[in-house]
Amino acid sequence: MIIIFVSGFKFSGKDTFSNFVKEYLDKAGQKNKIVHLADKLKNSCSEHFKLSNKYMFDPDLKEIKFPRPMTMTRNIAEAILDDFQEGSGKEFAEKHIGKKFSNPREIMQYVGTEVLRDLDEMTHCKHLEKDHLIDEETVYIVADHRFKNESEYFKKNYTTETYFITRKEMIPDKEGDLHISERSMFEIMNTSCRVANDKSMEDLREEARDIARCYVAYKRNA
Repeated sequence: MIIIFVSGFKFSGKDTFSNFVKEYLDKAGQKNKIVHLADKLKNSCSEHFKLSNKYMFDPDLKEIKFPRPMTMTRNIAEAILDDFQEGSGKEFAEKHIGKKFSNPREIMQYVGTEVLRDLDEMTHCKHLEKDHLIDEETVYIVADHRFKNESEYFKKNYTTETYFITRKEMIPDKEGDLHISERSMFEIMNTSCRVANDKSMEDLREEARDIARCYVAYKRNA
């Protein structure tokens, strides 16, 4: 099984690149699927914060500020822990009660990292593996890689590679002003294959096509 990890700062072009890779794999007849480590997180937050899924999955809508801040309640915290089968950590919910969020991105960053990864750093990996990685012949494209130890988790049992999409104007100047899920990307950027997204859309498509072509050849010769 091959897993392609795609990383990059927000608005760098991760989803666009992933779709271009998929486009070529489809044309070549290679089974593939785009998946996200945060899919379960987004669905859980959407359900328990009573927000439409579009505010979690749309890259523009998740930046929109709420009319008034949303608050983490005990019921919400415990329901999310139950979704991730972290019931034994319910006492852990106490310290998160009262936390306020100004937009959907803040909810996902906080719940995904300070709540869930604080209990089990590999929780998103385990749920992705259980829910999606079920076919040896499929090339999986993980389009939201944020922590280096997540790709390392999969290296034990699968063939993996990581691509970091860069756009000069999207690389933050200061690590200290960022959430930990964004600061962690500097480590990935410095240890991965970089794909520059500073030219035209067609240039990015060609880059994705060249990369996808290698995986098609690999699968055919395996």
